[in-house]
Order: sequence, then structure tokens, then C-alpha cells
Amino acid sequence: MRAKPSPPKAKACAMPFATAGGQGWPKRSATASHCPMNPMRCTPPGSTTESSQRTSRAAASPRATAGAKRATPTTRACCCNARRSHRAWSSPPDCGCARKAASSRWARTTLAALAIAVVLGLAIGAMTARWVARRLQALDATAVRVGAGEIALRAPVDGTGDAFDNLALRFNAMLDRIEALLAGVREATDHIAHDLRTPLTRMRTRLDQLRSQPSVDPEALEPAIADADQLLHASGALLRLARIEAQGGIEAESSVDLSKLARDALDLYEPIGAERGITLTLDPLPLTVRGDVDQLFQLVVNLLDNAIKYAPPNTAVAVSIHRTGNHGCIAVADHGPGIPDTERDRVFDRFHRGERHRGTPGSGLGLSLVRAIAVRHNARIALDDNHPGLRATVSLPLAFTNPASASQDPGQTR
Repeated sequence: MRAKPSPPKAKACAMPFATAGGQGWPKRSATASHCPMNPMRCTPPGSTTESSQRTSRAAASPRATAGAKRATPTTRACCCNARRSHRAWSSPPDCGCARKAASSRWARTTLAALAIAVVLGLAIGAMTARWVARRLQALDATAVRVGAGEIALRAPVDGTGDAFDNLALRFNAMLDRIEALLAGVREATDHIAHDLRTPLTRMRTRLDQLRSQPSVDPEALEPAIADADQLLHASGALLRLARIEAQGGIEAESSVDLSKLARDALDLYEPIGAERGITLTLDPLPLTVRGDVDQLFQLVVNLLDNAIKYAPPNTAVAVSIHRTGNHGCIAVADHGPGIPDTERDRVFDRFHRGERHRGTPGSGLGLSLVRAIAVRHNARIALDDNHPGLRATVSLPLAFTNPASASQDPGQTR
């Protein structure tokens, strides 16, 4: 018996495809549209779609129906291969453009996010730095004013409970403790001065009575009388200092002519200066300040008393009035030993006596009174070298300030 010949192998359908624009995109040709092996018209054998398509083609074209009937299994395999080839060729080519576009979009999004983060970080950092600087400046301003003598001042507390509030609360608690201690010391000192004033006055009166008796040598009582006078002066200064410190700031005080005030003080101390061979000079300038005339007179008198006390004989003590901005200034300069820089911050303390002035009579309360009066009048005190000697300057707010005249100050010397 003869062997049954095997069916021929399916060959790839060489369908006439054309490319559009040379880009490899498949294009149907006129011949392919009438080919019975056209992949666009071919479906897997036995499927419903294939039956419906054959029925429609048979009804539409008898020629196409005849060609389909002549199709063999080899022809159908070729159609399937052609269809797969058409699908491969008809899909868009992947040349990396989509990946590049996605990468570009991701890069732009990342850069925008980074820019927004940087701007927000800078804004938050600037706001935080400004807030921290504001809190630190408030604490620093409070410390400066407390150091200048405003012991009743307290640091501001925002109430947020943060670290700055805790620091401000500790700072205020420390100031409360210091103020309480200072108040106790001042109260005890004031009570002692008040209690000693009456017996000292009685003792001074009895010494005067003894000196008037014929049987008593007056010169023998002079040292005792001088000591009693010094104690009375110190107790009186302490009481005046306590009254001044207990008062608030000036609000509705009278206007004071600085030149007239200085002239009255010089008239009072000219005899004392003449006894020591010291000449008192005045360089006046018509300026009006706001304050208590009695306390300002006490301030000038204390400065003159210190200058005459420490000035050498046959020298001059110069008093000058000048203007600096919206402040009227009175300066007292002598040619004495002066005050070292290391002691200038302490000379305003109560009972402080410098090493050079231990043997000089005095209570150590003169400059303390000057500072108390200056603080009450919102004035500034400056101690400078006079080469030789000391120059003490007190700057007081003017009673009537004129911005135009303040900018053109012919009497300004500093």
C-alpha cells in the first residue's frame, strides 16, 4: 500500500503591505483587500464570527464566496500567520518617547515640590527667628532697665508656657527676691536713721548748752559737736533718700529754669569755696526742664559739695548748662583726684567710699541722693574724666521740646 502523502507545511503569507512615510506602519493594499487570505478578513476557523463573516461575504460577493470555498487548511494557517503578523506590525513602535515624557513630568513635579518646600522652610525660619529675637530683646531690655535702677520692672510673659516664658518667670522671681531683700535693708536703715535722729538732736543741743558754760572749754567740745553734726546729716540724708525712692515718676511737676537753679546753688556755696581758695564759675544757658525744684536743687548742691570737697586749693569748679537734643544738661567739673573707671558704677551705692577718699569727711550718701533724684526725673548721669579731675553731667528732659530747634542746637557741647 502506498503511504498517504503528508500535507504541505504552512508557509508565511507574503501579503503585499506598504509602509506610510517609511516609518514601518502597515497599510492595506488594493490586492490585499481582495485576497482570500487577507488577515483583516480572516478569523479562526469554526468561530461564530468566522461564520457570520462568511455569510455576509457570500451575500455580498459570490466571487469571494467561491474563493473561500477553495481555501484549504494550508490557506487557513497562512491567514492566521498573516493576522498575527498584521497585529505585530499594526502596534505603535516603542521608541522611548513615553518614558522620556513621564520622566520629564516627574522631574518637573519634583522640582516644583522642592521649590515650595524651600520657600516654606525659609518663611518658617524667618518667622521663628523674628519671634525668638523679639522675646530675647524684651528680656534684654528688661535686664538693662533693671540694671539702671528700675528694680520694680518685670519681664513680659506671653502665657504660652514655652521656654522663654519659663525663663521670664524665673527672672521675675529672682527680681522679686532681690527687691524684697533691698526693701528690707532700706526699711531697716530708714528706721535706724529715724530712731537715731531724735537722740542725736538732743545730744547736739546738750553739747551746745555745755559749750556756753564758763567752766567748760569750748574747743574741747568741738570734735563731739562735729561728729554729732555728721551723724545728723547722714540720718537726714537717709530719710530724704527714703522719701525720694518711695515717690513715683514725675508727671505734673513744675517747670524749672536750670540757669537760675545753678545760680542759687553757687550763691549758697561760694562762701564755702572761698574758705578753701576755690573759685566757682557758671556758664549759663536759658533752658527749662520739667521736675521738682527742691529735689533738683538738692541734686545740684550735692554735686557742688562733692566737687568742692575733693578739689585742691586755688583751683576752680566750673558749672555749665548746655543742651543735647531734647535734654537740658548741667555739668559740674573739678580738678581733683577723680574717680577710677572701676569704681564709677559703685559710687552711687549707699555708704560707698572710694579707696582714695577714706579719710575725707562724708557719709557716702551724696551721690546716692543724686541718682535717686535723677531716676525719679528720668534723667541720665555720666561721670567722665576732666583731665585732671571729674566731670559729672546730668541730662534732664526739657519741659517744652521743639523738634526744629532740637535739630539746630547752638548750645550743644557734647
